[in-house]
Amino acid sequence: MKNEHKARWLIVAVALFAAVAGVIVNRQGVLGAANQPSASSRLLNLRMLDAHDKSVTLAQWRGKPMLINFWGTWCPPCREEMPLLDDAAKRYGPRGVQFVGISIDDPQAVRSYLAQHSISYPLLLGSFDLLGLTTDLGNTAQTLPFSVILRADGSVEKTKLGAFNAKELDQELDSLLGAR
Repeated sequence: MKNEHKARWLIVAVALFAAVAGVIVNRQGVLGAANQPSASSRLLNLRMLDAHDKSVTLAQWRGKPMLINFWGTWCPPCREEMPLLDDAAKRYGPRGVQFVGISIDDPQAVRSYLAQHSISYPLLLGSFDLLGLTTDLGNTAQTLPFSVILRADGSVEKTKLGAFNAKELDQELDSLLGAR
C-alpha cells in the first residue's frame, strides 16, 4: 500500500512538472514570436547594393509610402511591367510614394538592363535568398514579379503576385494616398 501511494504521488508530481513546463514553453514561444520583427520590418532593414554598388536599406525611405517590386531581367512579365512602374513612379513620386525595384538577378544583367532602359526609381540588387523573405510577405509561389505596397509606417497595405495593369496600379496607389 505504501509503494502504491508513493507511485501515485510520483505520477502526480511528474504530471504537475510537465504542466508547468508546458506553460513556460508556451509563454516563451508566444513572447518569442511577439518579439520577432515583421517581414516588412526585416525587408526595410535588409542591406543591399544598388546598381552602382552603393550599400542601402529601404529604411532610408521610412516615413514614405512605398511600392517595392521584386523582378528579374530574365522574367518577361517583369520586363513588360517596368515601363508601367516607371510611369507611375514619375506620377506618384511627387505625391510622396517611393518606388523601389529589387532585382532577383545577376548584378551584371541588371546593369546591362539599365544601360538599355531608363528607370527613374532606385533598383537594388537582391539575391535568390531574398525570395524566402517574400514568402513571409505573401509570395508563397516564390514567383516574379511580386510587389509589396507599404504604408508610411512600414506596414503592409497590399501585396500583388504577378504584373500590375495600369488601372489596378492607379487604384491601389490612389487608395494608399487617400488613407494617409
